[in-house]
Amino acid sequence: MNAQTTQPVPPIARHIHARGLRVVLITGHLPLQKRKASMQWFCEDVQKRGGHVTMVSVGYSWLSRWRKDRRLMQVDGRVPEGYRRLSPSFDAYFGYAPIHPFSLRQPLLDALMAPAMALFRGYWAKRLPALLAEADLVLIESGPPILLADIAKKHAPHAKFVYRASDDCKSLGLPRTVLQAELEKAPLFDRISMAGPQIAARFHDFAQTRIDPIGVPRAVLEQPMASPFTGQRGCQAVCAGTTQIDLASASLMAEARPDWTFHILGRIARKPDDLPANLVLHGEVSYETSVSYIRYADIGLALYRDLPGIEYQAHHSNRMLLYRYFGLPILGPHRVFSGISLRGAGYEANDAASIRHALDRIATLERGPGDPDIEDWSRLTDRLLSVLPGVHCQVESRRPA
Repeated sequence: MNAQTTQPVPPIARHIHARGLRVVLITGHLPLQKRKASMQWFCEDVQKRGGHVTMVSVGYSWLSRWRKDRRLMQVDGRVPEGYRRLSPSFDAYFGYAPIHPFSLRQPLLDALMAPAMALFRGYWAKRLPALLAEADLVLIESGPPILLADIAKKHAPHAKFVYRASDDCKSLGLPRTVLQAELEKAPLFDRISMAGPQIAARFHDFAQTRIDPIGVPRAVLEQPMASPFTGQRGCQAVCAGTTQIDLASASLMAEARPDWTFHILGRIARKPDDLPANLVLHGEVSYETSVSYIRYADIGLALYRDLPGIEYQAHHSNRMLLYRYFGLPILGPHRVFSGISLRGAGYEANDAASIRHALDRIATLERGPGDPDIEDWSRLTDRLLSVLPGVHCQVESRRPA
């Protein structure tokens, strides 16, 4: 053999090959929650490839329980604290820190609270070392987890690091310290990854920034499933998720179209007393149930509050991706349609005339073919794993423009 074919295998790659890939995900999501978040599909795909995943759920404290954090309502019963082995290839760790990052909605009050974040970091500094001991890849999601990036790097110096900006921290109501940490800790990462250009613009100065589209679990979506609308008449409009939901606009829609049924899947913290009868709140449902509603719906509802920055959801929202996959026309505020080509109709939030006009427009649109640009989740896994030595990605990855 010539010298070109006898290059030494990098030490990490040899180690991975010997005992299987070890991934640690530091996230605000919970294992076994009813609605799967983006990176949970990544975790499942890693396991299918023979890897092991440890999911570390951070961003919770005793305040979360007292305030009845809606994220805790996505699981049945109380979330067990500490370490759990959920399967031979999947471990989980959950804990309540003394305090967690949240905003008091006043910059001065947030600044006064900033020193308390040392308690959050200190709590996890005692627990992360054991969880990171064998990590080959550490994936940190946006939100409170970014505050722990330097601690994780210290205890997993040989691992590769990916920052996955699944959400725009500006829209999550988080204190400025979290937004600052995103940029301060960006140099620690081998890849800064997000699904669309809106969030990518914040990281334009970092050469390791990549736009990596999210995908869908094609095998799940293509399974036979029954329609939840059997025996129901009229147009069926579905909103699969309640993040940043605008119930006022939804009520105006239902009042304007009493012969349509508007379904909202997901938990509502405070259910209004005066909702129209054709606006149905289903509460938390499983991912498979959500898919069946979307698959047989006539319209996909993007009922986001019409706030600056919400445009990113067009690329980052699982529900938006599923609407596009199944070819649904989409009804949402005009901002959602900014910078992306979507079939549907936009409206001005809480404006009855604008909403009626959008309803008239979308009533003329039928379900179309699925969006061919929607990839399988495995493509994102390929991209994220490409940071590892000796792993080559066969799909394109692009820098933000």
